[in-house]
Amino acid sequence: MEQIICVSCKNSFNAKMKYCPFCGAERVLPPSVAKPSCPVCKDELQETAFGKDPVYICKSCEGLWLDMPIFSKLTSERHVYMDTTIPFTYIRGPLENRVSYIPCPRCAKIMVRRNFRTISGIIIDWCGDHGAWLDKGELEQIRTFIASGGIDKDQDRSIEQNRDNLDNLKTKVRDLELMEKILHKWDLKRIRFRKL
Repeated sequence: MEQIICVSCKNSFNAKMKYCPFCGAERVLPPSVAKPSCPVCKDELQETAFGKDPVYICKSCEGLWLDMPIFSKLTSERHVYMDTTIPFTYIRGPLENRVSYIPCPRCAKIMVRRNFRTISGIIIDWCGDHGAWLDKGELEQIRTFIASGGIDKDQDRSIEQNRDNLDNLKTKVRDLELMEKILHKWDLKRIRFRKL
């Protein structure tokens, strides 16, 4: 069982755990690849800046690698709303054709593909330990999606789904209660003891 040291409290814990059980800090895994390379073209990634934040770009395909804290910052509502150059109309395009899975530039493990915020239609390659790979133009699409209120729409959709699930659960509970009453009405023990 591989152990890692928590960067916050310095206790060791299982490397498969996402959070430190002692202090609750998120696990930080060191990158196993010294110089990241493009997972699509295999060219070496060049460090550049997006505003003041460091990102890695592939000169051939113009894809971007964003480490986890940078991705979280650049896709946060606060950071997006401060940028007045972002258009406020997001038009969801067709899903991309590429369906192959690519390795993480930091750890070389295969990344998962996921739809950003489930309704955006922007499929990103995600490494849960290190960050996200974005194809050309996807960062701008994500930021436009957020600026147009996409996160609010996603949250509203989740609330509606939860409300529907609760309504379905209430109906099932009512049906079970009715069935229980019917079964208890004809329970032989109850009938027998009632007569005594």
